[in-house]
Amino acid sequence: MREDLVECKIVSGTRKIMPKDPVENEIRYGKVLTGETADFQIVFNNKTAGTIKFAKIDIKSDIKENVKISAIDFVPLTTFPDSPTDEYYSACDIGLVPDLLREFRPTDLCLYSNLNKACYVSIDTCGIPAGIYDIFFVLHDDVRVYCECKYTLEVSGCLLDGSDVILTNWMHCDCIADYHALEVFSEEFYNVFGQYLKEYLDIGFNMIYTPLFTPPLDTYVGGERRTVQLVDVKTENGKYVFSFEKLDKFIDFCTEKGILFFEFSHLFTQWGGKACPKICVEKEGKVEKFFGWDTPSDSEDYKNFLDAFLPELVGFLRKKGVFEKCFFHLTDEPRENDVAAYCKFREIVKKHIGEMRIIDAVSEYEFIEKGFVDVGVPLICAYGGIREKYAGDLFVYYCGGPTDNYYTNRLLCMPLNRTRILGTQLYLNDAAGFLHWGFNFYNTALSYGAIDPYKETDAGGMFPSGDAFIVYPDRENNGVRSTLRAKAIKRGFEDYRLLKTLEKIEGKQFVKNMLKAAGYEGFSVYPKNECLHNEFFAKVRELIEQNDK
Repeated sequence: MREDLVECKIVSGTRKIMPKDPVENEIRYGKVLTGETADFQIVFNNKTAGTIKFAKIDIKSDIKENVKISAIDFVPLTTFPDSPTDEYYSACDIGLVPDLLREFRPTDLCLYSNLNKACYVSIDTCGIPAGIYDIFFVLHDDVRVYCECKYTLEVSGCLLDGSDVILTNWMHCDCIADYHALEVFSEEFYNVFGQYLKEYLDIGFNMIYTPLFTPPLDTYVGGERRTVQLVDVKTENGKYVFSFEKLDKFIDFCTEKGILFFEFSHLFTQWGGKACPKICVEKEGKVEKFFGWDTPSDSEDYKNFLDAFLPELVGFLRKKGVFEKCFFHLTDEPRENDVAAYCKFREIVKKHIGEMRIIDAVSEYEFIEKGFVDVGVPLICAYGGIREKYAGDLFVYYCGGPTDNYYTNRLLCMPLNRTRILGTQLYLNDAAGFLHWGFNFYNTALSYGAIDPYKETDAGGMFPSGDAFIVYPDRENNGVRSTLRAKAIKRGFEDYRLLKTLEKIEGKQFVKNMLKAAGYEGFSVYPKNECLHNEFFAKVRELIEQNDK
C-alpha cells in the first residue's frame, strides 16, 4: 500500500482554512437535491521535508464535467467594526484571510512543508441523473503521484424548489466601467456586465439596481460619481423629451439572463433626500448637468421634471410588460427627522406611479406604520420589533453593522457559517426579501476616488473589510471572480429553498417547529457550529426524500 506523501482532507465549503490550523471535521460523502450545488474544500498538507512545486489535480469521475475546482487566494483584512461586537468571529487581528476564488495557474499548487493549501470545489447538479457518484482527486506532478482522495456525492431524485423571496445586492455600473476602462453601456460594457450578472444570478440574487439616473449613493456633498444614466433627456421648445432606448436594452439584457425584478435608482440623495441626483440633459445639442447637489429636492424645477418624467416612464414600463416587476426608491436610509420630507417625496412620486411599490431601507417604524413606504427594509436588528407590529411585506438588510448579538453579515473577519445563516433566517422570520448595498463597490467611502479591491477591502479604511463587495473584478479576462463569502451566501439562499421544498410537503408550521427545536430563533439564535447546521439540513433532505416516495 502506497503511503501518501501529501495528506489530503475534504472539509465543508463554509470553512476558512489557515495554513497552520489543524484541519478537523473531515467529510467524504455528501447528499444534495437535484438543482442544489454541492461544494467542499480539499486541503493538502505536504508531509515531506521539501517544497512540492508545479503540482496538478486530476479529476476522475463520471460527472467530471460538472466539477469545478478554484484556487483560493488570501486577501487583506485591515479594518474591523468600530461598533459593539460579540465573540463569534473568525479573525481578530490584521492580516490575510482566504476569500478570493479564481482559476488555477501552474504555480498555484506549490506545497510548502507542513502547511495547509486549500482549494474550493463546486459541483453543479443540474442535468445530473439521480444516483451515487464517486469523484477521485489525484495530486501529482510530472514525476509522481502524491496523494489521491475520494468524495462520494449522492444526487437525490427530488428537485430543489425555487425561491419566492426577492434578493438584491446593488451592482454599481460605474465601478465596472471604471475598473475595466469601458464606456458605460457600450457593447464592451455589456460583455463584461454580463459576466457580473452571471455570477450575481448564480449566487441567487434576482432583482437588479437599475440606474435611471446616476445613483445618488455614497457620494460626498458636492462630489460626483461617473455618469451612469439609462434615460436620455433633452429639452425641446421648453419641454422635456425622454428616450428609453438604453433602459429598454438594459431590461431586455437582464431579463434574458434571468433577472426577475427591477429597482430604480433613488430619486433623491442619500440619508434624507436633501438634494437631487445628478441628471444630465441635452440642451441645444449640448449635454450638461441639469440637476445635482446644487438643486434642493423640494425645488419647483425638480418637481416639474418629475411631473414630466414619471408618467412617461410608467407608460413605457406598462408597454414593456414589466410594470408589476418594478420598485421605486426615494432616499436611502432616511431617519426619524426625515419623515415629513419623505412624505412629500412620496406624494410627488406616488401620484404618477400608482400601484408600483416604493421600497427603501428604513428602520424607524413610523415610515412603515403610516404607509410612506410600500415595502419597508429595516436593518436586521430592527426587523423583529417591527415584525411584531406589522404583518405586511418586509425586506431586511445589513451593511457594516450590526456586528454584535450574533447577527449575520459577510465581513471578512466573520465565520462563513455566520454569513450563510442568512437564508435560514429569512425563512424563519417571514422576510419577503433581502437587500445589501455593495455587490461590487470599488470606491472609497463617499466615492472620493477609486480603490484597488485586491489591496483595499475596506473602502479606503472607512468600512469593515468585506462590507463593500463580495466579488472581485477580473480585468485580465474581462470578467469577475467570486469569493468564499459569495458562495456562503449562495448556500444560505439554497438553504432557504430547501426549507421551502420541505414546507410544500409538511407545511410551514412543521418546518418552523423543526427549526425551533434545533436551536434557531429570530436573527440571533442559531447553532454557532457549521457541523450542526449541516446536520440539520441533512435531516431536511432526508425528510424531503422520504415524503417524495
